[in-house]
Amino acid sequence: IRVRDRVEADEEFQNTSANAIKGNGIKTETLLERMVHEAIFFHETGNHLDMRKITLCSGSRSSDGDVPSVVWRDDKMSVDWCVPQHAFDALRARAVVS
Repeated sequence: IRVRDRVEADEEFQNTSANAIKGNGIKTETLLERMVHEAIFFHETGNHLDMRKITLCSGSRSSDGDVPSVVWRDDKMSVDWCVPQHAFDALRARAVVS
């Protein structure tokens, strides 16, 4: 997959829930894709993604429907889970562009 070349997740998806993204048929990064993205980005730049914002991995869901989110915090990559209707400014998906 390919996503936009951005350190922070897509601004276009601020305040947009995983349910809204799915309802609009937008394909976004999964949790596995985001983890691989982090490794490649660090290998190429020596820096990390999502230092100020949070990637909503709306392409993935747990068995109970929760959606993973990823952020770089306290010198490590952190994976959290949120309900699919959750939306706020810093929580943003990364659209797949090809």
